[in-house]
Amino acid sequence: AVVVAAFGDPGLAGLREALPCPVTGLTEAALASACLLGKRFSIVAISQRIRAWYRETVQANGLEGRLASIRGLDEALADIGSVQGDQGERLVALAERCVAEDGADVIVLAGAPLAGLARKLGTITYRSAAEWKDRLA
Repeated sequence: AVVVAAFGDPGLAGLREALPCPVTGLTEAALASACLLGKRFSIVAISQRIRAWYRETVQANGLEGRLASIRGLDEALADIGSVQGDQGERLVALAERCVAEDGADVIVLAGAPLAGLARKLGTITYRSAAEWKDRLA
């Protein structure tokens, strides 16, 4: 099997056509997982400039009806390798807005530079669930 380990799954269709083995993509797997975990998902990205491509990827997977939003940082990165340290609080704030303003049940973090950030987002999930519990009580 082959996994395209780049968010947006570049070359996925071509690889599937050319290779005799199963091929999946990081984004395809993340979106499928998001759909198992909630009704609507949002994508948090390191740049606003790639939102159109990510939207096309969501559409190519037939999931545009489940997409709550795509939010990204609005300034150039000094160093992609330190994006979590430099922009971690802003990324978490974007995720919080996805939940609070866009109605996302699940946050999909776009790309390897955001690996590990999910640990910081756990509090959003719990806080959101607690708020809903209070509203339904």
